[in-house]
Amino acid sequence: QCVPRMLLAQIKVVTGAGVARRLVRMIMAAVAELPYSADERNDIQLAVAEWVQNIARHAYAGKAGGPVVVTLEHVDVLKMRFEDRGPVRLDWKPSIVPLEQNQTAGGRGLALIDRLTVEFDYQPTERSTVTTLGFALPKETA
Repeated sequence: QCVPRMLLAQIKVVTGAGVARRLVRMIMAAVAELPYSADERNDIQLAVAEWVQNIARHAYAGKAGGPVVVTLEHVDVLKMRFEDRGPVRLDWKPSIVPLEQNQTAGGRGLALIDRLTVEFDYQPTERSTVTTLGFALPKETA
């Protein structure tokens, strides 16, 4: 059975002071259309907030901000595609250390995102960085 692809939202913002929280709220407003439980929504919001903070902290570090385009699609999973125009590091890939093994003060965000998603894909291109977070469909509709 083929599941139709459905575009839920496309959000374009320029990051800067206070934008990260607003972006997370806009994403979660689009997710509200799907019948996720409160616990599932909390997990999605936690992963999204962590990734948005990573964009603000790393893609636009030391700058006033920059563009971020978020596309939400409902396919066989809920896919969120984040594209930023921060400096591209073609040679870098996320290193995910399981939460239980991480002994450092930081660096737990990627492991947390990996645990809360069914897909976590990071693709640098010549002009931008595209990251996809995939979440299982709500249990009622999966």
